[in-house]
Amino acid sequence: MSKTILVAGYTKKKNISKIRSFFQDETVTIACAYIRKPISLPKQEYLELFDVTYDLTNAADCTALSIDSKNINCVTCTQERDMSAYIQALLLCGKITNEQSVLYTTVINKNTFKESIRKIHPELVPVHHVVTPELLEKLDSLTYPQVIKPSGLAGSIMIRVVHSSKEFKEHYQNFAEKMKEIAREHYAKDIEILTENFVKGSQYSVNTYINATGKITFAPIVRVVTPQDMGINDTYSVFQYITDELTDAEILSLETAVGKIVSHFNIKNTSAHFDAVLNNGQWQFFEVGLRYGGHRQKLYEFSHHIDTFKNDILNRLGCNIIIPKQKRNVCIMQKCVTKSGMLKSISYTRTIKKEKSPLVIEDKLAKIGSEVIPLSLGGGTITRHFIIGTELSEVLSTSRELFDSIQFELA
Repeated sequence: MSKTILVAGYTKKKNISKIRSFFQDETVTIACAYIRKPISLPKQEYLELFDVTYDLTNAADCTALSIDSKNINCVTCTQERDMSAYIQALLLCGKITNEQSVLYTTVINKNTFKESIRKIHPELVPVHHVVTPELLEKLDSLTYPQVIKPSGLAGSIMIRVVHSSKEFKEHYQNFAEKMKEIAREHYAKDIEILTENFVKGSQYSVNTYINATGKITFAPIVRVVTPQDMGINDTYSVFQYITDELTDAEILSLETAVGKIVSHFNIKNTSAHFDAVLNNGQWQFFEVGLRYGGHRQKLYEFSHHIDTFKNDILNRLGCNIIIPKQKRNVCIMQKCVTKSGMLKSISYTRTIKKEKSPLVIEDKLAKIGSEVIPLSLGGGTITRHFIIGTELSEVLSTSRELFDSIQFELA
C-alpha cells in the first residue's frame, strides 16, 4: 500500500522523518504546500526534504495540487503562521467545502470567532470590541481591566492588560503599529486590534483530536498559570501542567461547550486547541486554533508517552485515538523579562533536597547579547524548563522555586 501525506507550511524537520517511520511497511510520499516564501537557507533546505512541493501563491501549483488531490490521504499543519496555507490546501484537496473554508478562517481569528459564536452562544465568549477611532474617543465607557490583543497572531504575542482609559490610550498609541508590523512581517496578513473584558478565573488549555464525523477526543486538560496570577503585568503562560482539579460537572460542562464550538464552525478531521477560562461556573473562550497549541506536545510526551504528531496523522487517516494513562507529572515553566534591555546573563539556583527530587530540563535559553522586552510588548520567552516528577505537589513546588530563582541581568 502507499500513502501521500501533505504538510501545509513549515514544521520541525524531524517531523518529516517521523512521518516515514509511522508507515515503515508502506510507500509514503510526503508533500508540502506553502504560502510563505522560502527566502532563507533553512527554509530552502526544508523544502528539499519533500517528494513534491506546491507554491500556493502560484496558480499552476494550485491547479497541480487540485489534480493530485485524489492521491492525498491527509493534510496536516503545526504552525499558526501557516493556517492560511492549511485551509487553502484542505480546500484544494477536497478535504473541506467552500463553506467550511469560510468557517475555518472565521474561527482562527480572535475577533470573527467571538462575533460568530456570540450570535447563538453569547455566554461562551467575553464582551469585546474592535478598536476604532470612535472607540478611542469613549474609552471611559469600557469596564476595566481591559485586554488589548491583535486579532490574528499566535499565542500571547502583544496581548496587554490595561487598568484605565489613560493606560489604554498610551499603550495603543505606543504599540498598535508594532502589532500590525509583526502581523505583516511574520504572518503575511493584516489584523485588527481588539479589546475585551478581563475575565477572572482559572485558565486552561484544551487540546483535542476531531475526527471526520466531528467526534471529539480530549487530551488531558492543562491548567495555565499566567503572570497576572502572580502579580506580574504580562500575558504569557508561566506554568502549564495537567490538572485533576476540575469536578466531573465542570469537565462535562467544558466538553459540552467545546462541542458547541466544533458544531457551529463545522470543524472536522483536524487537531484543535481551545484557550478557556472558568469564571463562576461558566466557561468562556479566548481563541481557537486548528492545531495543537504551545508546547503541549512535549508535555504530553513526558506525562503520558503520547506522540501528538503521530496521533494527529492517524486521526486524519480515520484511526481511533486512545489516550493512555498518565505516567508522570510534568510542568512547563517559562519566564520573560519585566523590562527592556540587552540580555547580559541568565542565572538560577537549583537546590536538591532529597534523592528523588523532580527532574529539571532546560528547553530554551535566550541568546546572550540579544535585545529583550516583555512578551506583551512584542518580546519572547527568555527561559523555558520542563519539570518532571512523580508527585504533582513536588513538581509545582520545584517549578515555583525555579521561577523565583531565575535572574536576568540586563544592560
